Amino acid sequence: MKMKKGIIKKIVTLGLAVVTTLSMGTIASAADVTVNGPKNGHTYEVYQIFTGDVDSNNTLSNAKYGTVAKLTDTENVGDAVPSATLNELANVASNTSDRVKLNKILEYVDETKLVSANATVKITDTNASATVPSGYYLIKDKDNSILDDNNKAEAYTLYLVAVAGNTITIEPKSDVPTVEKQVKEDSTDTWGKVADAELKQEVEFKLTGTLPTDYANYEYYTYQFEDTFTGMDFDSTSVKVTIDSEDGTDITSAFTVDTSIAGKVTITCTNLKANAATTGLTKDNKIIVTYKASLNDAAVIGNPGNPNTVDLVYSNNPNVKADGTKNTTDKTPEDKVVVFTYELDVNKYDSNTGDKLTGAEFVLINSAGKYAKLDANNKVTEWVDSYEGVTECVLTSSATEVIKIIGLDAKDEYKLKEITAPTGGYQQITKDITIKIDATITDAAITAITATVDTPAELVSTDYDNGKVTVKVPNTKKSNLPTTGGMGTKMFYIGGAVLMAVAAIALVVKKKLSRI
Repeated sequence: MKMKKGIIKKIVTLGLAVVTTLSMGTIASAADVTVNGPKNGHTYEVYQIFTGDVDSNNTLSNAKYGTVAKLTDTENVGDAVPSATLNELANVASNTSDRVKLNKILEYVDETKLVSANATVKITDTNASATVPSGYYLIKDKDNSILDDNNKAEAYTLYLVAVAGNTITIEPKSDVPTVEKQVKEDSTDTWGKVADAELKQEVEFKLTGTLPTDYANYEYYTYQFEDTFTGMDFDSTSVKVTIDSEDGTDITSAFTVDTSIAGKVTITCTNLKANAATTGLTKDNKIIVTYKASLNDAAVIGNPGNPNTVDLVYSNNPNVKADGTKNTTDKTPEDKVVVFTYELDVNKYDSNTGDKLTGAEFVLINSAGKYAKLDANNKVTEWVDSYEGVTECVLTSSATEVIKIIGLDAKDEYKLKEITAPTGGYQQITKDITIKIDATITDAAITAITATVDTPAELVSTDYDNGKVTVKVPNTKKSNLPTTGGMGTKMFYIGGAVLMAVAAIALVVKKKLSRI
C-alpha cells in the first residue's frame, strides 16, 4: 500500500506541473472542493478523470475511474485504477515539458467524452466558481467558444490537469502571436508607418510576426499573413520570408503566396511544425516577410492616402493533434501603414498681362535625371531616359486648363524644363525650374504641405488635403527694339554710290580723249 501511495503522490506532482499551484489544507470530503475561474471571457469545462480521497498533503488515494476515463471492454466507471496505469503516469512526472506530460495523461482519457454534456461543472465570468468532488480532473476551454471575428486575438489553453483536494484556481496556459507592418521611406531608407512615393514606384514593405510563448505546446501550427491594399500593385516575385531579420535564414520555400483575390494577398505556411524549413523555430523567433508593391493609377492623391493592412491568422488550440484534425484558427487585430502621393499643377501666363498662354511645352525631370511619362489623365506611368520622340513626356499649356502632373513623391527634387515657348512671340525660358515638395504627416494623415520653387516660377498655393501644389511660370514677349537708319538713308547710300561710279567713268573717258 505504501508503494501505491507513493505513485499517487507523483501523480499529484504531475498535475501540479501541468496546471497550477494548489493550496494545502485539511482532508477534503466529496463535493466540497472549489474551482475558481479567471474571469477572462472564456468558458471552462471541468471533467473528472479519476475519483479518490485527498489528504491534507493534497495526495490522491483510492483512485477510481471517473466519467471521462478511457476504459477497456471489461472496465467501468467506478472501478479501481490499476497500479500499472498509475505507474505509467508517475514515470513522466519529472519531465519538464507540459506537452509530454499531457500526452501521457491523455492516453488514459477518452477524448470523445470531452463534450459539454459530460462536464462535471462549467466555469464562466458569471459563474466564476463551482464545487466538485475530490479527484483528478481535466480542465479545458469549451469547444468552438473562441470566435475569429471579434477583432481580438485569443487562444485556447492547453488542457489543464489538477488534483481536486483543495481550492483549484484555473490559470490558463495560452498566448497569441503578434504582427507588425512597416513601409520603407526611400528618402531616409528607414522603416516606419508612413511613406511618400511616385506612381509606379516600387515601395518596400515588411511584416514581422512573433510566435506565442506556449509555441512548444503545439503539435500543429498554421501561420498566415493576410495582407490587403488599395491603389497598389503587388509584386509576388519579390516575396521573401526569413527568420528574425531581413538577412536571416531564408524560409520562403515553406510559404505559399496567393493573389487570387483582388487587393489581397495571403502568405501561408499550413503547418510550421511539419515543414523542414521551419521545424527548428521556437517561441523566441520572429518571422519576417518583405515584398514590394507600387502605386497604380487608382491610387488616392493626398488624404486619406493608400492604406495597406495586415493581420495574422494562427492556430489557437494547442490540443490539436499533429495531423491537424480539428485545427482551429484566430486572427490578430490589423496593423496598418499608409503610402501618400502628390500632384503638381502648373499655370503658364504672360508676365505683363497675366493672361494664360497656350502652346508652351514642358518636360519634368526627377532627381535621377529621368523624364516623366504620363497617361491621358496626366498620371505618371513611368520615368524614361529621354523625352525625344516620346509624346507622353511632353506637357502642353492651355488657355483654359492648368498643366497637371499627378503622382509625385514629396521628398524628391524635380526640374521643370521648358522645351518650347508659348505661341504668340514669347521668349523661351532656358533655365530649368527646380521644384521640391515636402509634407508633414501626423497620425497617418497629411497635415501640411510646403514647396520650394526656383525663379522665375512662383508658388501659388498648397492644398494638403488633396496633396496638391500649384505654381505659375511667366513668359515675356520678344521685343522689337528701335534701330538707326531706314529707307531714306539707304537711298542716300545708293545715290552716292551711283554718283561715284559716274565720276570714275567720266575721269577715265577724259584721260583717253586727252591722248588723242
